[in-house]
Amino acid sequence: MQKIKHWVKNHRKTTIGTAIVLVLLIGMGIINKIKQNKAALSSRYVVAKVAKTTPLTLTGTVAAQQQQVLSLPSGKVQSIGVANGQKVSEGDPLVTTYSESANEELTDAKQELAKAQRNVTAQQNNVSAAQKDAAAQSEDGTASGSASSVAQAQASLADAQSDVTAAQNKVNTLSQKVTQTLTAPFDGTVTVDDTKQDAPVITIYSNDLKLKTKVSEYNYSKLKTGQAIHVRALATGKQADTTISYLATVPTTNSQSNGASYEVDADLSSKDFMDGQTVKASVAQNQLRIPKSSVKNGQVYVVKNGKAKAVAVSGKRVNEYFEVKSGVKAGQQIVTNPDSKLHNGTKVSADGND
Repeated sequence: MQKIKHWVKNHRKTTIGTAIVLVLLIGMGIINKIKQNKAALSSRYVVAKVAKTTPLTLTGTVAAQQQQVLSLPSGKVQSIGVANGQKVSEGDPLVTTYSESANEELTDAKQELAKAQRNVTAQQNNVSAAQKDAAAQSEDGTASGSASSVAQAQASLADAQSDVTAAQNKVNTLSQKVTQTLTAPFDGTVTVDDTKQDAPVITIYSNDLKLKTKVSEYNYSKLKTGQAIHVRALATGKQADTTISYLATVPTTNSQSNGASYEVDADLSSKDFMDGQTVKASVAQNQLRIPKSSVKNGQVYVVKNGKAKAVAVSGKRVNEYFEVKSGVKAGQQIVTNPDSKLHNGTKVSADGND
């Protein structure tokens, strides 16, 4: 018994020390476990940066600003003054025609003119004769009807002169129809299709070029007249920055039944591009876009200094994304997979940012 009391007395201090060490170890374990849980909570959130929508890309072709199939004057083609692919200036003669029927009408009109001119001469003589008779009757005092005769003769002369004017105008008009020349309406390049006898097809393409493409009804709201657009030729790699000059409000005739498309044009320089080339066009978008999973109950969690903060956002869902109208700015970091455990002040690791 004495030995047992002695042993307990000798080992009491050791036992207490051991107990204290155990308590400390357990406490440290609990603290580490809490830290690990917090770290796990923080690391399970995915953080991404708010970014602008990717540029809208379109495929199109280069075309002439103006393209016109010219109407030939009436008559038979006498000569074609240009070759296929020739450069022309406004006013240059292209085709000359001759109309046999117009020439026959002109011959008849000239005869009518000559007849009208002879009638004028005759009426002038009548006026002179009436005036002489009136003068003679005035001398012998018998001029009762002389004034009326002169007036009638002068009226007939005026009618005859009007007939001459009308006949002359007809001759002038028909003279222009006998031989006619088609001229270039603007500067450009002409193509000549002379496969049809006596009926060549003349088409003129202006020197000024344009991008011609289409945009779907789903992307229509992303474009507007005057907006900057970047164009690159696929074959040559040449590029240009220009602006949208035309955005149609009426869909193209070949629009599909499940989606309308609208023509889009932009001016291009003939120094860098060639008619008919295939080009890619891109239009930068200022719209902010975030994953739609990041929006819960009209808000997102912005991460700043390692902590989450709820921020209200407005906008609309488009496919897998949410296009932001207000609430966040480009470059801010947000949690893309918020859950019920995420609150203001929650620590969020920025590892794995997009």
